[in-house]
Amino acid sequence: MILEIEYITNTGLKRKHNEDSILINNIIICNTNMKTSKSITIQKNEALFCVADGMGGHSKGEVASCFILKELQKQYKNINNEDSLKKIFLTIKNNLDNLTIQNSTYLNMGSVLAGIYLAKDIYVFNIGDSRVYTINHGYLEQLTQDHSFVFNLYENGEIMYEEISKHPKKNIVTSAFIANNTKNISQIFIKNFPLIQYKEFFICSDGIWESLTIEEMEECLKQPNKMELIKNSVLKKGANDNFSGIYIKVLE
Repeated sequence: MILEIEYITNTGLKRKHNEDSILINNIIICNTNMKTSKSITIQKNEALFCVADGMGGHSKGEVASCFILKELQKQYKNINNEDSLKKIFLTIKNNLDNLTIQNSTYLNMGSVLAGIYLAKDIYVFNIGDSRVYTINHGYLEQLTQDHSFVFNLYENGEIMYEEISKHPKKNIVTSAFIANNTKNISQIFIKNFPLIQYKEFFICSDGIWESLTIEEMEECLKQPNKMELIKNSVLKKGANDNFSGIYIKVLE
C-alpha cells in the first residue's frame, strides 16, 4: 500500500500541556505541541494509526496516552481478527494497571483511544470518545461509536447527532483505559472491513469534533493542507481542549 498521511497534535489555547498522543505507523508523538501540521507518504503492507486522548479530569493523562500507544505499537502485528485485537487491548490495560504498583501517583490516570489498522483488511477501533471517520466523495461518515453519556442519548433517540458536541454532559465517557486495577474495559468497539471498501480516513480527538461541525471538517478535508486548515479552524473557535487529527489516504 502507498499511504498519504497528514497529522497534527496541538495543546490548544486553554490547557497548559498536551495530553494527546498520536501514532503514525512507527512514529509516536507524545507531550508535543505541533505548531504546524506534517505530511508524509509511506509504502507499507500493514500500518497502524491512532489518537490517544489523555483524560483531562485525571492526573498524568499524558503518561497514560503515551504508554498505551507504545504498548500497542509493540503488539499490533499480532492482529489477525477482532478477538486478537481485543486481547491486545486487555493486555495493555493490565500493563497499565501494573504501573500503579511501581508508582502510586499513576493510580486512576487514563486515556481514550481511536485508531485504524490497515493490512489485508481494515480494523477500526475505539475506546472512549475519540473517533474514526471515513471520507466518501467529500462527506464524513463516523465509523466508530462514542462510549459516552451523550452518545447513548443519541442512540436512544433523545438528542440529534448534531447536539452531541454541544451537550453540557458531552465530556462524560463510559469507557476508557484507566489505571485502577479492575483488569477490565467496560466497552470496546472493533469493526472489520475489506480494504477495498474505504480509501480515506480521518482520526481525531474530541478537541476537533467538539469544536467543528461536520460541515466545517468536511470543508477542511476537501482542501490541500487538510490538517493545517483543521488546526487553524479549531484555534479560531477557541481551542478549549488539546486536539489531534490524522488524515490517511490509500493511494494503491
